[in-house]
Amino acid sequence: MKEEGFVNDKFLQDALFRLETNYFEKRKRLETIFDYELYKNITQKIKQKNINDLKTNTQSLIENLKKKDIDVIFAENAYQAQDAVLKILQNHDAKCVVKSKSLTTEEIHLNEFLKQNGIDAYETDLGEWLVQIANQPSSHMTAPAIHMSKEKIRNLLNEKFSQNLSDDLDELVQFSKNKIREYFDYTHIGIFGSNVVSKDGVFFIVSNEGNVEKVLLNDVNICIVGIDKIVSDIQEALLIVDFLPKAATAQLSTSYVDCFEKPFGEFHVILLDNGRSKLSKNDEFSEILQCIRCGACQNACCVYTTVSGLAFRGDAYAGPIGVLLSYLTGYKGIGEFANFCLGCMACDSICSSKIPIQSLILKIKSQYPINSIIKDKILDSLSNYSILRFSIKILSRFFKKETKLGFKALDEYFGFDFRAFPKPNKKSFDLTKTQKSNIGLFAGCSVNIFYEDLGKDCLEVARKLNINLSVIKQPACCGAACYYNGKQFEAINSAKKVSSTIENYDEVIFLDPHCQHMIDRDYSELAGIDLEASLQDASSYFLKKINEVQIKPMNKKITYHHPCHLLRGLKTSLELETFLQTVESQFVALNESDKCCGFAGSYSIMHKGISKKLIERKAQNITNTQAEILITACPGCIMQIDGYLKNKGINVKVMHFVSYLNTILGG
Repeated sequence: MKEEGFVNDKFLQDALFRLETNYFEKRKRLETIFDYELYKNITQKIKQKNINDLKTNTQSLIENLKKKDIDVIFAENAYQAQDAVLKILQNHDAKCVVKSKSLTTEEIHLNEFLKQNGIDAYETDLGEWLVQIANQPSSHMTAPAIHMSKEKIRNLLNEKFSQNLSDDLDELVQFSKNKIREYFDYTHIGIFGSNVVSKDGVFFIVSNEGNVEKVLLNDVNICIVGIDKIVSDIQEALLIVDFLPKAATAQLSTSYVDCFEKPFGEFHVILLDNGRSKLSKNDEFSEILQCIRCGACQNACCVYTTVSGLAFRGDAYAGPIGVLLSYLTGYKGIGEFANFCLGCMACDSICSSKIPIQSLILKIKSQYPINSIIKDKILDSLSNYSILRFSIKILSRFFKKETKLGFKALDEYFGFDFRAFPKPNKKSFDLTKTQKSNIGLFAGCSVNIFYEDLGKDCLEVARKLNINLSVIKQPACCGAACYYNGKQFEAINSAKKVSSTIENYDEVIFLDPHCQHMIDRDYSELAGIDLEASLQDASSYFLKKINEVQIKPMNKKITYHHPCHLLRGLKTSLELETFLQTVESQFVALNESDKCCGFAGSYSIMHKGISKKLIERKAQNITNTQAEILITACPGCIMQIDGYLKNKGINVKVMHFVSYLNTILGG
């Protein structure tokens, strides 16, 4: 199914909305009594330390398990793990097994492997069981059947088990539980995982249903656990166990925590490497192993909550962290999977162990670029401003009112069918003549191509504040467009050109936070470039200068949208909202003001279904405020939001914060 199919599935959209809103409502309440940031820092330190000690931790665990007469097998890869399980089951003439809390077995595709060898594996956790009998993948780490409505579940159960069940939820749940209980009568062998294990051999399992407790009572038990789950001691394990429910489901505590050294009966432990040892030595990607499998990033991800883990997934893992875990396991379709990422960084902000998820996904994109002829031609022009300036001149002659091609197929390709793009400038704004200054304005591609009025507003604000500002003539795009599309070589070339130009200034201000964030965060690691110039977004830069200047509020109903890179990247967006709340008496808060508008440059072309759904949701929230003016601080957000509102005939003026400042500043 294409992404449009998921976007247009009303039940799925309602389910994802409930998942997201319920989670964050509970988390917001919990934040009043629980310090998430403290625990994120603690978890990060625990995981980083144990990644560094991965080899010795693994050796210690193996030795300690053997001392307890526990059979322990080290599996270098998925095939070895599969074979180890199969041998154990064949030794017991097993025809079936029961399973619980076994996400790692999905990584090695154990159920399918056992089925091929004549052994049925029955999931005993309700959500996992439902997707299993439906022959579907899990769509969420903690809510695997979130995509299934009770009507679909009713039809599934009636078809599979020749029943005549109603869509009464209690009836469906009770029937499912009774059916699951039957599986325990078919076998005496259980398979499970572990959320964390101390190197002295104490296993911890966190669950809400508690079915794993019955699995543990089998005569033969097999625990399959990734070696990244090993920690130094019980204290570290307990800290992670305590944090998991708060991070995963925004619960103060979980229903069940099972802690044991050895369950009843025969016990086999399979320690899965599957790329973990190699990754632990990789300076670029070792942080992937910090993941505690809470799924919080899935709840925060605007792409995941638009199309679910059925679309945004690899072969075993879904969502933002799914990209990283699929990179770990060598998933062949990693390029397509990674390019579902929009780059809003919501995953970074919420990650329970502070993994820089978005940055790592960018690196994966660079290793597995997805080529597109039209997109690549556009990106090439951004890398060479002489080509871009010529293109602007030509385009301005053809598009007098707005940028629209007039051919249905092409307009749909570029997303012009759901948003109206502004007409191009007559010439690139960065050719504007200004006096020399040690303070430079890096306008960015959107301003240079489309928004010369915004550039002029910026110069006018500087004049009013007696700031001598010089427009920087760009040799190229900042490189973000190329880097976010996997074209690392071109991004590095752009970075070198741009850095050689802006290093001539003491201070550089930006109208597009994406440009500043790219230069600030990525130039050093990407191209070894460290700039001495002070880089600041224009909006917050000017705010620091207007304390003694007379301002005249607009006295209109105003709301504010947070640009992703300004809020989560540069972390200055809240200052702008606070200023508006203080100055404008009719300011009204925008619901989901921090949720991405869905632009992200070429992403809105390559993933139009997702982009359109996100801007529809944003527009509805804007309309609900009944605001006359929406202010933001990113030209890309303006292009997306203003373009959609105009296309729909919604009369809300969209302004850049700098243009707002120009309006309210005196003299």
